[in-house]
Amino acid sequence: MRALRKVAYILHFPPISTDALADRLEQICYLKNVDAERQALVALCDITEGDIRSCISTLQFLSQKKKSRISLSQIRNTNIGHKDKVMSVKYLWQQIFREPKNIPALQQSRARFKALSSAGVTPLASSKQKNHSNVGKLRRICSLI
Repeated sequence: MRALRKVAYILHFPPISTDALADRLEQICYLKNVDAERQALVALCDITEGDIRSCISTLQFLSQKKKSRISLSQIRNTNIGHKDKVMSVKYLWQQIFREPKNIPALQQSRARFKALSSAGVTPLASSKQKNHSNVGKLRRICSLI
C-alpha cells in the first residue's frame, strides 16, 4: 500500500451534507418509481453516515422487498445500511457487563438491602445479588486489560 501511495494521486472527497444526499436520493427514487418519505431518506443518510453506495443499496433492497411506500419506521427497523464499527474487546466487555442505570427495581432492592443491613439483619444473597457481584468482578478484570 505504501509503495502505491508514492505513485498514486489521492483524491479526498469532502463529506456530503445530509440534505444534499437526501435530495439526490429523492431524484433517484423519482426516476426509479420508488415512493419514499423525505424523513425516511434523511434518516437513511444519517444511519449510513453519508455513504452514498450504502444509501442506494438500502433503497434498492427495500423497494424490492415491499412495493409500498418506504417509511421512516422501515428505515429505523431495518438492519441493513448500518456502518460497521471497530470496537476494542475492553469496550465490548464494559458494555456487556455495565451496571444498569436508573432501574427502579434495582434501586428498590439496594434500598431494602441497606435498610436490612443497617438494622443488623443479614439478608440471604439472591441470585440477582450474586450475578451483580460477578459483574463487579468481571469489571475489575476488564479494567486490567
